[in-house]
Amino acid sequence: MKSVNQLYKESGSDLSFRDWLNSQTEKGAISKKSEPKEMQFNAIGGASVQLFGIDVKYLLIGALVITGGIIAYKKFKK
Repeated sequence: MKSVNQLYKESGSDLSFRDWLNSQTEKGAISKKSEPKEMQFNAIGGASVQLFGIDVKYLLIGALVITGGIIAYKKFKK
């Protein structure tokens, strides 16, 4: 997925970035992200859910590792 800045550079527009962004948003070509999570469809056809720009599966793995570390620490501390 290309960033808005990349799309602006590729457009070769004479407008300033702010003006170009406003015109593209009004046309509906670019939508403003109002929520922190978004859905993206990958090439295989599945969906990838992101939260704060990180795939949820990686956030879950990180949470499991941290939780496992805390449990192991408390168990072996005794």
